[in-house]
Amino acid sequence: MTSTLPHAAVPAAGRLHDRHLIGGAWVPAASGARIERCDPYDGTPLVTIPAGDAEDAARAVAAAAEAAAGWAATPAGARAAAVHAAAAAVRDHADELALRQSREMGKPLGGARDGVMAGAGALTQYAELGPVHRGRSLMGDPGAADMMVHEPRGVALALVPWNDPIAIACQMLGAALVTGNTVVFKPSERSPLSAIRLAELLADAFPPGVFNMVLGDARAGRPLVADQRVDVVMHTGAVTTGQEIARVCAGRGAHAILELGGKDPLVVDAGVDPRWAAAQAASGAFANSGQVCVSVERIYVHRDVADPFIAALAQEARRARASCAPGTRATRTRTSAPWSTRRRGSWSPRTWATPSRAAGGSSAAATPPRDRVPSTRPRWWWSPTTAAC
Repeated sequence: MTSTLPHAAVPAAGRLHDRHLIGGAWVPAASGARIERCDPYDGTPLVTIPAGDAEDAARAVAAAAEAAAGWAATPAGARAAAVHAAAAAVRDHADELALRQSREMGKPLGGARDGVMAGAGALTQYAELGPVHRGRSLMGDPGAADMMVHEPRGVALALVPWNDPIAIACQMLGAALVTGNTVVFKPSERSPLSAIRLAELLADAFPPGVFNMVLGDARAGRPLVADQRVDVVMHTGAVTTGQEIARVCAGRGAHAILELGGKDPLVVDAGVDPRWAAAQAASGAFANSGQVCVSVERIYVHRDVADPFIAALAQEARRARASCAPGTRATRTRTSAPWSTRRRGSWSPRTWATPSRAAGGSSAAATPPRDRVPSTRPRWWWSPTTAAC
């Protein structure tokens, strides 16, 4: 299933966006360094953003630190109302945000919209939970009242990945903002288009300095993590990046909240309907072209159902093959879509296995037929494959 691409809902291809959101205003970047992001469906330039640096990071943290005391003193109900307003803005612009996600990192439109709505739901959930987030009384002397009260940490840094940028951003932002923390939001340089629009929608919901955004890559991320005024760092993404963040935070006493990538197995036992199990495995493995931190990456199948399961999974892989013509965009969650970046080196087609099984159960690996990787598409594309051992 495909959908004609309504280009009017997003900026013209190749647009330059050269500003960060700092202290309630869109301010120019400190340097002239730029990062270009291309549409993975066809490789055309999509948007150019500033490569934020240490100066940009320092300005954003300073704005958040200056606003921290006032936001912490804001009544919980008022903070919740602001987060509710942010949720409503995201929900009202769900189609636009989904299209931006699809254009910047390739996610099928259906899955992209699901992610946006999940983000709006997360903001609403935190808006409801915020006012009832409370301390507790402690057993002490009968003549005294002993209480434990939660207080905001201060400045929170949200480092958001590219594979589900709105959903994960809203989870981080909602939790931090409703509990009285100010935020510096640093989206992935691979998904800036939806992040820019999200920041535009959220900017009016909060006082100046409460919500800030710095665009860029590690040149902005590293000084943000290292800044002594940042009290908590939230990161969803690569293991190596998370390990570096953990070391830096440990060295300066900041709190780190890390959700890192995994290597996730699926077990198919005897007695399970192999066709049903294959459909579930395909959903877990091929959604978002496998670009999910909890995607199914290896499957252990009981020998009694191995043959029908493998045949059914191979058929699921064929159904999910890329089928988008120029000017159209995949809509179904499990329809094959491009990767977010070009693949090189170890991602050569020679390292992939076709959906087949060698006689006797030995490993089967080969280069897929050429018609499964159309020569007119850039190296962003690769059809779903399976290997049986």
